[in-house]
Amino acid sequence: MQIDELKERFLELLNKDQEFRYAVAGLIGYKEILDRVAKVEERLASVEERLLKVEERIAQHDEILIRVQDRLLKVEERLAMHDEKFVKIEEELLNLRRNIQEGFNIMNARISRLEKQTIIIDRRLRNVESYVEKISLEIEEEAREIIAYMLKQKGIIVDQIIFKRFNKEINIFAEKDNLCILGEAKTKISQTRIIKIDRKFEKFLERNPEYKNRKIIKVAYAIRFLPEAVEVAKKRNIWLITMSMRELTELKL
Repeated sequence: MQIDELKERFLELLNKDQEFRYAVAGLIGYKEILDRVAKVEERLASVEERLLKVEERIAQHDEILIRVQDRLLKVEERLAMHDEKFVKIEEELLNLRRNIQEGFNIMNARISRLEKQTIIIDRRLRNVESYVEKISLEIEEEAREIIAYMLKQKGIIVDQIIFKRFNKEINIFAEKDNLCILGEAKTKISQTRIIKIDRKFEKFLERNPEYKNRKIIKVAYAIRFLPEAVEVAKKRNIWLITMSMRELTELKL
């Protein structure tokens, strides 16, 4: 049977045979369904591939998350260690502040005591200074009287000579006619003090050359002279007199 005949026979069956027509229609519909199912399966296969890729990416992200979590745990452990250290440091700083404050309090208390002691010492020093000044004035006054008296014993009358300080350089100074007396009065005189006294006399004469051509008496009066001072005074021609009116060196003009 040729194809054309088959087609005519097939169309005739479709027109006349209802069961055949339903069977063909069912086959045609099933094929469409199968095609659609095939397409759906292809799409599902594509989706599954995508899902697999997504799952792989999720798995990779899970691994990354696990590593991140591990790192975070380590960081948290380090932070916990640092927190402990910071707590210790804070405690040490608090103790240090307390110690410093205690030290300041002790220092302030000591400073207060020292200030009070300083006030007391200042008062005592002022008293000592005024006492020393009083003694010095008394010694100077006494020295003037004794020097005048001992000069009178040697035939040098100086009763009318006014003994006085000279510009605070020399605490005993007097002049009469062709005579000039340069003197120093101290409680104690040592070898070094004799040299300083003699330098003061020399500087005075340099600043006041009008007295150089006069007869000069260099005299030192003290309650006590050290032995070395006597030898130096002899060499420098300084007349030494003690409070007991004793001459330790010879008077030379």
